[in-house]
Amino acid sequence: MKPAVPSTLSRLPGRAVESAGGAVETGAGTGARALRLARLRAALPGASVRPGGIVAHGLGDPALDQALPWGGLATGAVHEVAGISAADRTAAGGFTAALAARLVAGASAGSGAGSGGLPGRVMWCVVGGSGQPGLPYGPGLAAFGLLPRSLFMVDARSRADALWAMEQGLRARQLTAVVGEIDRLDLVEGRRLALAAEAGGATALILRAAAPVGEPSAAWTRWQIGAAPAGPGPYGQGLGSQRWAVSLARCRGGPPRDWLVEWQDEAHCLAVVAPVADRLLAPLTDDGAAASPAALSFIQHHPQHHPQHARYA
Repeated sequence: MKPAVPSTLSRLPGRAVESAGGAVETGAGTGARALRLARLRAALPGASVRPGGIVAHGLGDPALDQALPWGGLATGAVHEVAGISAADRTAAGGFTAALAARLVAGASAGSGAGSGGLPGRVMWCVVGGSGQPGLPYGPGLAAFGLLPRSLFMVDARSRADALWAMEQGLRARQLTAVVGEIDRLDLVEGRRLALAAEAGGATALILRAAAPVGEPSAAWTRWQIGAAPAGPGPYGQGLGSQRWAVSLARCRGGPPRDWLVEWQDEAHCLAVVAPVADRLLAPLTDDGAAASPAALSFIQHHPQHHPQHARYA
């Protein structure tokens, strides 16, 4: 029998929040060691509380957490994830699963802090008949640490039904995160989800089509994701860690940033492979589609990884 969100809503008693701060230590001869220690600290699940009572969960790498004003991904808020093109939607879905996994790990370690109630539960909503691939693949999500027993899958009949289910899930105080695969999110819809997330304490992750430049949004962050070649496998053979060209295109209270990021299977966390210093403006794809600044800069410095090959790595 599949678990269901209880109809009777209740608030669980608050619990102490442990900090997993990731500031890089300084000092002579400690550079590489300090960086490794900082990454290990950041990879530890847990939560940090910022002024104003904002609870944030670390993504696993200090470079990512320090780029966010809250020291990690803010909970009780809306965050958008989009592929640069239709070909990058699968990559964006993988990155969304990674974000959900970090929220689950942080909420579980924090004994419910920032989880809106029972830690570790995620609702994933899709719109049936929308032309999308369908429900997420269970074993694929398990690779990110999202176990089937903690997932609620919602196959909505329409976009309106999906938005309604997401709003109810965010308010239920029984979920850590609500993922919604919808084609677009206007300002009014986003604001409704933001209010629901704030009221229930859960975090909304919107997996959507690429947003037009300058489109207003109620989301606290907007991530643009492009596919990137996988990391090297063990002993240099085969495929290694999954990687993405990640562009933090919009961040409330922070500047845009770009990185090449990978998912570390053993630690279940994100890690920056290389920062991207410059944000190129010209598109560079075979079909003329716009590529992310992170992907463009990565390809510029590694021309052997052309988008034609990188998308399907």
